[in-house]
Amino acid sequence: MDGYYRQLNGKYFFNGMSNLSAGELAFWIVVDEAQKQLGVEDIFALALIIGGIPNLNPDLQFSHLFSMLAIRIAVF
Repeated sequence: MDGYYRQLNGKYFFNGMSNLSAGELAFWIVVDEAQKQLGVEDIFALALIIGGIPNLNPDLQFSHLFSMLAIRIAVF
């Protein structure tokens, strides 16, 4: 991790970003390391991908998919 970070009054600073919470700092460290290891140039796209990783139970997602499919079939 090359990014410089420090804590001041409960807020963190990392790579020119200020007033980050502990969770935001962890997120940006993950994005920074993934960018270095994967060689990705578009850090914004990488942040969207990492930030969009679902934390829901897969069974709930699957059942939700079927309910949405049933609604679509009923509409068309």
